[in-house]
Amino acid sequence: MKKIIAFLASLIMMIAVAFTAFAADLPSSDMRQAADSLDIAGNVGACMSEMGALHKDGVRLFDTGDLYSAELKDKIEEVLAGVSNDTGFDTVIVTTDGFSGKSAESYADDIYDEAGFAEDGVLFVLNMTDRELYVSTSGMAIRYLTDDRLDTIYDNIIAQIQQGNTAGAAAAFADGVLNAHADGIPEDQSNYNTQTGQYDNYKKKSLSIFEIISAAVISAISGFLPMNGVKKKYAMTAEKKQAESFNLAYRANSSMALAAGVGAAKLIDKHVTRVPIPKPTNNGGGRPGGSISSVHTSSGGHTHGGGGRKF
Repeated sequence: MKKIIAFLASLIMMIAVAFTAFAADLPSSDMRQAADSLDIAGNVGACMSEMGALHKDGVRLFDTGDLYSAELKDKIEEVLAGVSNDTGFDTVIVTTDGFSGKSAESYADDIYDEAGFAEDGVLFVLNMTDRELYVSTSGMAIRYLTDDRLDTIYDNIIAQIQQGNTAGAAAAFADGVLNAHADGIPEDQSNYNTQTGQYDNYKKKSLSIFEIISAAVISAISGFLPMNGVKKKYAMTAEKKQAESFNLAYRANSSMALAAGVGAAKLIDKHVTRVPIPKPTNNGGGRPGGSISSVHTSSGGHTHGGGGRKF
């Protein structure tokens, strides 16, 4: 009984620490006001330096389109931080009332490049005024977020918007990124450059036989014997269950925080209603089978994937 009580107390403390860590990282009210007041709809270029500084200090939601309440903004920030931590992708949402005279693609790519986001990441831009969304991917996120997976994310986002649930749109984006990362890079994945027509097939890293044997021998000598002795003395069953429970609780916090809602209001339906949405006609022609991630080179010379939809 004492062991059970000690285990439960330890688990509660670990979860509390996780929640405290997320809360401590939330932007201050001054940072939030600065982020949401940026004129990225009219003159996005002039805002990049400040946007980059705010993001460096922890801001991941730039709600210049004024779609969310203060409480919802905190929850979205918390979820985006969790997604970024779980996936390793710099995950950002921007709401706006305009594209500053650019196409949606150029607008999103330029923000990603000029605001100094991480090499691996994904940016979701939502423009409710022009009724258009765009997702820009970078680095390894391109490999995970293939065209087909992005289409599913677009479907789920627009389904929420058509129900009048813009907070649910943010949740659908976050869940889509988490799911894509959990599913891993498809074995037949290729990056297709829409500007050059060239393909870059994904190649999984593999170890040589010598590296495998060497690693096995070193691991056996340095780790197995001491560990075996410890294992005999301490079964470690409780610790394993504790770690598994904490990991499940942590993931639930990061991916489902938005779904919990504020009070009785839910941000996203438990079962997303799938609404048939016309997809743009693919005129690529001649593409091989497999999982394709369409990529292009931005005006800043960086490779980006992604795409968007009108709604």
